[in-house]
Amino acid sequence: MEKIVKTSLITVGITAAFAAFLVYINQEEGANSDGNSSSGSSSGSSSGDEYSSSSNSHEMSTDSNGDDDDDDGTVSSPRTMYDYLKILRNEENTDYYILKKLESTQVLLSISAYSESFPMLEELDVINIVLDNMNYILSLDITSPNQDGLLIKLGLFLGNLLTSKNSQKKVIDSRFVPTLLSLVNDKVESRADFSLLCLQNLSLNGTKEGAEEIIVSQGLDSYLKLLNNASKPNNLKKQALYTILNISLINRVKNMISNNNELIDTLERIDSGSHLDLSNLTSRILQLLQSDDE
Repeated sequence: MEKIVKTSLITVGITAAFAAFLVYINQEEGANSDGNSSSGSSSGSSSGDEYSSSSNSHEMSTDSNGDDDDDDGTVSSPRTMYDYLKILRNEENTDYYILKKLESTQVLLSISAYSESFPMLEELDVINIVLDNMNYILSLDITSPNQDGLLIKLGLFLGNLLTSKNSQKKVIDSRFVPTLLSLVNDKVESRADFSLLCLQNLSLNGTKEGAEEIIVSQGLDSYLKLLNNASKPNNLKKQALYTILNISLINRVKNMISNNNELIDTLERIDSGSHLDLSNLTSRILQLLQSDDE
């Protein structure tokens, strides 16, 4: 019964936060189409807040009204993205707060499936908040099940955000890429999974910064270890190969990969193997590496 109640609360939270997000989007579109036009009614006037909504109680504002804040600085009834991020900002890491953070991250993860939410999340400094929480959990020698769950959700949330160039730059500047690469061969498969997702999305958009950061951070060594480990599942290897394919599109990085004989040998071995998905990917990579630079 308790699990059903918690699930319902998360669902309500997602609905409320997403409804508020839609109000924000509608405001942005209205502002773009109306220019400087204004309404004469008091209900339609601007409040001056960065993300304010005069027509919806779920106000998208960077200023909390304080009515739902507990004395310890947390939010008792989170309704907006700001509220959920405020919970993640809290430095308290007791079991109670970890659970609150887990529930908040689930809501934010659902919202981040929509790329339209990225500008607002980025303006609220979401990357630094996520990385601070992830670094804390990763620094622990022993973690609880809730901490493990929070780390996975944060990793998936970060993976979604990394489809944005602005978020990619912030993660690179924060020197978090080596941390992600250190998780590629983690014994906990779910950790390896979200790290590979993050790195794959970091390699998107054809930007040399993401590709070069993976190379400079010894990413090829991490991928080699994964690809040559027979005990690792193919879904992880497939993600690694997609990243190698993406970064091979950058000429400077392409040359570095072409000169890595151990990696080329590994790719050729996989190409001649029996796993069709993997061999198709490696075949594309090898063809790309062997083609003349444009």
